Amino acid sequence: MRILFLSFIAVLVACIISDGLGHDADVKLAIHQSERQSALDSEQRSILSHLEAKHNETVSEFVRDWRRAYPAASETSLQELRLIEQKINNDVNAANQFTLAYHQKKADEVNGAIEAPFSLFDVKLEARPGM
Repeated sequence: MRILFLSFIAVLVACIISDGLGHDADVKLAIHQSERQSALDSEQRSILSHLEAKHNETVSEFVRDWRRAYPAASETSLQELRLIEQKINNDVNAANQFTLAYHQKKADEVNGAIEAPFSLFDVKLEARPGM
């Protein structure tokens, strides 16, 4: 009986230790994800601040649109933003093609083209800034 009791205690202690180790791994993963998101957001803020420093109205419009559309950076949106930054650095006038107004105008043209044949369906394209 004593061996059975000691075995039960050993299994109980092993379960508690195992659960604690699993919890530690979850906490470490959450911390890593939080640090990664913070680094992405920091890089996005840096790029957008650099673009705003150009003091160009169209570039500023793009930056405002981008901040509204992507308040939290992702790896893909940040990659797109890096490409856009390069294009704007090469030609400030290129910023116009990345603004929300430019994309909404294109989306409205497409919406008008598909509205007639598909008038029974309420399908509307919504524009986002960027490429």
